[in-house]
Amino acid sequence: MKDIYFLFLLVSLSCSKNQKEYYHDGNLKAEYMINDNGEYHGKYKEFYNNGKTKTLIDFENGYKSGVAEFYDSTGQLAAKEYFQHGEIKYVKEFTTDGKIAYEFNFLDTLNLPTIEDFNIQLSNKQTFLTVGDTTQIDVSCNSLSKNNLRVIITNGMHKINWQKDSFLYSFVPKQVGKSKVMIYVNADNRSKKHYYIGFKEYEIKN
Repeated sequence: MKDIYFLFLLVSLSCSKNQKEYYHDGNLKAEYMINDNGEYHGKYKEFYNNGKTKTLIDFENGYKSGVAEFYDSTGQLAAKEYFQHGEIKYVKEFTTDGKIAYEFNFLDTLNLPTIEDFNIQLSNKQTFLTVGDTTQIDVSCNSLSKNNLRVIITNGMHKINWQKDSFLYSFVPKQVGKSKVMIYVNADNRSKKHYYIGFKEYEIKN
């Protein structure tokens, strides 16, 4: 077994070549491995001219794989991206004090969540709405960030208050009847297209 592992290690080393790039002043700019096909393979490291880490990315035969980290020139983590077989799955951006400023989950449009995957709650555990009364409506889904969501509520006026992982609406029903909480999701933040998921309906009373 040890002989097999040693042989695998030798093959891996022989198929990967260490590369370095430098700034004009001689400071290290980037360090990475390439395979025999000239593709990135292994850890890619990029640096600012001051020596601070700029980018850390894992590659597998030319494809980004796992977590990629991006830093500002002071060494503070600015963003993370997660890849599977070269496809981006999520992105997180951070404030200078380390808090999440933005996050987004990239979705498979052939496997979107259903309306049953969403948790929609009315304030005070109400099961109906009352004309003229302000009701808090919280919309969330475990597999999504708030930036994936677009919510439309019919038959009334609403104001959104973003929470960490959900939408919180202040909603005032306009008239007796029905109100629909309609859910749309954005699968790719590089596109403005939203996919309709479904709705949940609530009765409005006087």
